[in-house]
Amino acid sequence: MASLYAQCGNRGCYEETSSEDLLQQLIAHRTQLLIEAERGDEDEDKDDKILPSIPRLPEALQAIKLLISFTEGQDDADTSTLRLLERYKRLLERKESSLVSQSTLDEWISHS
Repeated sequence: MASLYAQCGNRGCYEETSSEDLLQQLIAHRTQLLIEAERGDEDEDKDDKILPSIPRLPEALQAIKLLISFTEGQDDADTSTLRLLERYKRLLERKESSLVSQSTLDEWISHS
């Protein structure tokens, strides 16, 4: 992704890139990704495309815990963001708990 600052010649000073320049850089980057994706679709017949794996529940739970830890460590932490992350963590924990309960029930039924 484009840097927010551009170096000024040999003087070593930095100037902030304007919002318009940054927007243009992001659009160009996104356009390039779309072009590359279209080329990839053309090559799909030649090669099997490997799709990125979808994170599993334990990985998602670990990631949300990392985000909470990071957010708590910030000086300008927003409490509403932190509450949202905590709520999402509880949702994932409930989902994980129900999966454990379901697998235990499935094992009990299959062994009966």
